Amino acid sequence: MKKLTRPTPPSCLNRLKKLSPSKWDLSDTDKTEIWLALNNMQNFYCAYCDSKFIDNECHIEHLTPQHILKSLKGRSIYEWDNLFGSCDNDDHCGRYKDHIVTDYDPLNLIKSDIDEPSNYFNFLQNGHVVKSNALDEQATLKAEETIRVLNLDSPRLVNLRAKKIGKFQMEFLILNELIECSDTNNKRDMLLIDIEKRSFIQNINNDEYFIAVKQNTIG
Repeated sequence: MKKLTRPTPPSCLNRLKKLSPSKWDLSDTDKTEIWLALNNMQNFYCAYCDSKFIDNECHIEHLTPQHILKSLKGRSIYEWDNLFGSCDNDDHCGRYKDHIVTDYDPLNLIKSDIDEPSNYFNFLQNGHVVKSNALDEQATLKAEETIRVLNLDSPRLVNLRAKKIGKFQMEFLILNELIECSDTNNKRDMLLIDIEKRSFIQNINNDEYFIAVKQNTIG
């Protein structure tokens, strides 16, 4: 889960609020417009697990489920700040939250366009995720509930994260060996090292499971 910056809401949402405030009824044009905004925010990654969207196996996700919103006065199922893009895996994320888990309060889930997820989670080298240390009571609740409700410690995600962490740790080891062999008084060597460092960090930022890899390589 990565910190997100929410862009301007799709214009279709205001129209849909008026036409169909309690029924999720999107045309293909509406879906395209919403997905353009979501992928602008998420860069084609799941907002929950940080897996890359593949072959359109994803859906527009309500952080607070539609049936709860419909029961709340003044709330709409078309509220932009409640919409995210989720992967379609049944074992975790949006599908798991909506179809498997029922005993949770959406207010106790981390909202990645407001909260900084890296402050809540500690990703282990073996791919597991636990709550961060030294959290206050409310933050501890949000970290533990987000892991539980979205099943972020599912065997599938643990395995995928462990593989990605291992890949980047090997690259990090090679980078450190390059640094050790470089001449600190040689400007050309130092320029090369700087380029390699920047490239390594950029590759982490642009790949899956960003926080997990970052915590287990550059910290």
